[in-house]
Amino acid sequence: MRTGSFSVVKFMYLLAVVMGIIAAPALASIDWTNANANNDFGDLDNWSPVPTSLHGQDCYINELSGENKAGISYALSGHPDDLYVGVVDANTGELLISGGDNTITNRLRVGRGHGTGIVTITDGTLNVPNTYTTFGDTGTAVLTMSGGTLNLDRITFGQKAGDSSTLNMSAGTININTSDATPASSSGSLRMGLGDANLNISGTAVIIAEKLYIAEGGRINMSGGTVRITGAEDAEPTFNFAEAAIGDMAGEIVFNGGHFLITGNYESLFEAAIGAGRIYTTTVARAVHAEYFPEEGLTKLVLVSSEKAYPAYPKDGQEDVPGNAVLKWIAGDYADTHDVYLGMVFDDVNDAGRGNDPNGILVSHNQAETTYNPPGVLEFGRSYYWRVDEFNDLHPNSPWKGNVWSFTTGHFVVVDDFEHYDAMSHHIWCAWLDGLGYGVPGTADYYAGNGTGSAVGDESTASFTEETIVKRGRQSMPLSYDNNKQGCAHYSEVELTLTSPRDWTQQEVAELSLWFTGSLSNDAEPLYVALSDSAGTSAVVVHDHPGAATVDIWTEWVIPLHMFADQGIDLTDVDRISIGLGTKGNTMIPGGSGKTYIDDIRLY
Repeated sequence: MRTGSFSVVKFMYLLAVVMGIIAAPALASIDWTNANANNDFGDLDNWSPVPTSLHGQDCYINELSGENKAGISYALSGHPDDLYVGVVDANTGELLISGGDNTITNRLRVGRGHGTGIVTITDGTLNVPNTYTTFGDTGTAVLTMSGGTLNLDRITFGQKAGDSSTLNMSAGTININTSDATPASSSGSLRMGLGDANLNISGTAVIIAEKLYIAEGGRINMSGGTVRITGAEDAEPTFNFAEAAIGDMAGEIVFNGGHFLITGNYESLFEAAIGAGRIYTTTVARAVHAEYFPEEGLTKLVLVSSEKAYPAYPKDGQEDVPGNAVLKWIAGDYADTHDVYLGMVFDDVNDAGRGNDPNGILVSHNQAETTYNPPGVLEFGRSYYWRVDEFNDLHPNSPWKGNVWSFTTGHFVVVDDFEHYDAMSHHIWCAWLDGLGYGVPGTADYYAGNGTGSAVGDESTASFTEETIVKRGRQSMPLSYDNNKQGCAHYSEVELTLTSPRDWTQQEVAELSLWFTGSLSNDAEPLYVALSDSAGTSAVVVHDHPGAATVDIWTEWVIPLHMFADQGIDLTDVDRISIGLGTKGNTMIPGGSGKTYIDDIRLY
């Protein structure tokens, strides 16, 4: 039945829209015409159909570029919903931003639908806080920045195969941060997709993002500027190539200057990418390396001489280095052999040579390896200086005298910090022998397991160790126990055979320390440590907490070494260390199961 009153119907409809009961009709899209020939984005007459406001509009800049490009130089009176630049086949659209603080409430897409989009920013601010921004999505896009600021929730360059996108950035800032309003899993990310994406960064340009993904066809070319990957709040940064394991990397970083930084210790990840040729420099006689700066909490790319040795560990100036540190370096480009100098006085190390070594600073001569293990334990709390000279008898410029580096020892010796294990050639279960074993029966590297319910490692991580639940560094040892496992003893144990340190009396160490944590959901089981010496004597010390496996915070367990010596262990020749859950040797009484984590085993 009709009401007979049009005004009443209209009023009720408008009231429903205002109250949100029904949605208002979408505003029509508008196209850039530059009808007034003034290049003013905010001039409504430059759009067709002519809108009453830009607020909420879908704005398309196609077919017009060069003298007819759109320009933004002031704060617009309204916020467009979507902005598309160059999204029509075989046409070019162009936008210049030179001032103002403006917001696109939804999407910014440049170079789409086989079109070409060009955006130039010299000043001003553009915010796209709520969803994604793409440059090159089935099209071609160029972004040039010599100033100004882009604040984005996420951005992709060269999204699909066949796309082409370029960023030429000599100044200005791009901030890519997760939006509080509409966060998504990809928020905060700078992505270089499957297309041809080149980011050319120089001068004083700054890019700050929470995550970085570089897929096939992606390349960052740095000759200056800053790229910093920060991680989201309460989350570590994400940095990878092709969103895959390091072995499947596809993108590239060409580092010829500037600052490339990532929050946290990603030194091993960067070095793996460098080793795979995915991060490199084209600067003559220079090499790129990764270095973690603990005082800043940052990993950085650095350029060094490619002809000289470069310190891998300890880093120059590093403090709190264990007394049993093994010195490691990266060889120069032409080196065949190395001379190693080590001492406590800078001038002694700097001045010494093959024919001039009055203080015995030349500790290794003409060695092929790129590591040096000082005999015994270095003095605690002392500053050391070291140098590596590179030699190649067939090269006319040989030798290459190295720089003098320094480090300071702490007051401890590392038994195992779990940082050197990986998924390539240093599997944690090949060192800490467990109940699962490893290898293929009948082969030389086969180990059947130790007959207990233990399982060490995590095959789901890049290092086969625990990478999240960590006390110090980036890795810890995950240790699962099942003391009621069919065919196994009713305790769980893992064992490490020691190569160094074996003399647990040097520098008057008196305590063994390890950190552990478990879970309240674990079945309660005691935790123990066992030592053996080369004569076969063994000793066991059990933690005071009878259900230590249920302790759910990182807890340091300090064991006086005399507790092992009192049981007959020769502390000058410790052969093996074992960690177990349950009662060692129990074969009769079934127990429980769960998972614990071990980190930072040290002597103090």
